[in-house]
Amino acid sequence: MNSAMQEVTGSENTTSGQHAESSQSRMRRDDEDMRSLLNFLFSRDPFACDETLRSISSGVTADQIVHSDRAKEVGYTIFESMKDNAVKHYTFRRKEQVVTMGVKASAKVDGETLQVDPQLLFQRLITVANGLSDELDLLSVFEQELSCPPAALFDPSGLLRESDKAKLTGALVSATSQESEKDIVDETSDIEYVLDGGSLLHRIPWRRSDTFAAIGQTYVEYVQRMYMNPRIGFDGYNDGPSTKDATHLRRSCGVVGPTIRFNPEMVCCARKEHFLANPNNKQEFAQYLGDVLEKDGCQVLHAQGDADTLIVRTAVSCAINKTAVVIGEDTDLLVLLHHADLRSRPLLLKSRSKTKKHRQIDILSMKTRLGPLICHVFPFLHAINGCDTTSRLFGVAKGLPLKKIKTDADFKTAVETLCTKGKTTADIIASGKRALISLYGGRAGDTLDMLRYKRFWEKVTFSITTVQVLSLPPTSAAAKYHSLRVYLQAQDWIDTACDLQPEMWGWQLSSGRLNPCTTDLPPAPKLLLKMMRCNCKSDCRSKRCTCRKHGLECSLACGECKGIDCLNSLSPEPLAHCDD
Repeated sequence: MNSAMQEVTGSENTTSGQHAESSQSRMRRDDEDMRSLLNFLFSRDPFACDETLRSISSGVTADQIVHSDRAKEVGYTIFESMKDNAVKHYTFRRKEQVVTMGVKASAKVDGETLQVDPQLLFQRLITVANGLSDELDLLSVFEQELSCPPAALFDPSGLLRESDKAKLTGALVSATSQESEKDIVDETSDIEYVLDGGSLLHRIPWRRSDTFAAIGQTYVEYVQRMYMNPRIGFDGYNDGPSTKDATHLRRSCGVVGPTIRFNPEMVCCARKEHFLANPNNKQEFAQYLGDVLEKDGCQVLHAQGDADTLIVRTAVSCAINKTAVVIGEDTDLLVLLHHADLRSRPLLLKSRSKTKKHRQIDILSMKTRLGPLICHVFPFLHAINGCDTTSRLFGVAKGLPLKKIKTDADFKTAVETLCTKGKTTADIIASGKRALISLYGGRAGDTLDMLRYKRFWEKVTFSITTVQVLSLPPTSAAAKYHSLRVYLQAQDWIDTACDLQPEMWGWQLSSGRLNPCTTDLPPAPKLLLKMMRCNCKSDCRSKRCTCRKHGLECSLACGECKGIDCLNSLSPEPLAHCDD
């Protein structure tokens, strides 16, 4: 019909021999995709001079057990093992395959590292321990974490549990009933402004087509418009290991731009977030911006490390003769300002963030309401339940230490000990454990391990859902390192001459980065770890199978079967027959 109509009308409908991929729309899309890929690789250089195996998308460095980079070699080994074997008799064993970076938690049994989900490990260990109640003291079982890493303090990736520091501000305002939104001082009065340089760096958006000189001028114009000759404190971003390494990794999501040696006339082609995620870039730009701001009349201060203590000391000195206003969003500033010795005119903490609920806080007024004791121990109250270098305690509200210090005598005594200089390591660990027992609702005479045992049976008795291992208090072994990290951070805040070495206080140096110590005990007693898996050469049909004997299904932890194609593994349900 189509051909007939074309013949009648004398028209012809033809298409060119041009390929569809040569059209303008396809070429435009290909160009956009190529630019997206280049931008991705620009911020995540796969050819960086780094010998470690890492994910270029997340920045996470692989453990020694990961060998996915040898996939070709492992594959040839599997091919060799398949020779002269019938298909129906050959089994692909998981232990012969590559270990990828998706594997996080592990436990060692007889020298072999097993990859097990933390919650699965906990459930299997508890099941086995319950069946061995006559041979094994269940209370002693809870002296070990029954997971890897300690779930109450670490997330499954091994990073410290992230603190929700912003909730501390809300708890503080609620505790003092302060109206934080009203204007406490007249903006036109005699005021000294002290700015957090780190907050300032992230506040101004960058335009990709601007030179670094234009970007610097944008900051100058903003500061001129908002403040009169302020003091600005910048962190010192050196390339050495820091207790904030893990926090920086989490914040950047592993996206760290390459080191750029820029000059004022160079156009910035990188995204601001990626550029500043590189500590060398951040240090160089902070130095450059400081020089530009100084030429404009600002007083710029560069700290050796974290600038929070420097900013607070500067604000306190300014508040002797004038009203001082600190501009910043970091909760650490709020904590240190309350700890500082103020006997002067008003000192305010203000936030320019529109998402902040409490935009202005009168520090002097709030210190009066809190009292000298809380202000003195405030750095510890902040650190024990999570800051940039310590773990958040799962299930413990950020504001709970503020309430406990007023109502719990044991907690108060423990805190005062931790805030006293010259205490031994043993005293610090013991006081840290007592503080954690109070925060988890323990009684006098309880130990953390005993409290874990009690909480587990309470949850088993009354809970309608599966007991999660992270809902239990940490063990004494894990709490020891947490207490040391808390003490180190608190002393670093309150003592300007603090020279404590992180490696002696809950940290270990690994791959050029400081990582938190987790625990010095295995995840479970050796007897349990051996019984939670089998090494059957057969199909696991008899009670000689360790898993079957203890009422467990075989799993990936098993030495031979790996829970695959054996008679003691969970088989998929057969499909229902359907009539077509």
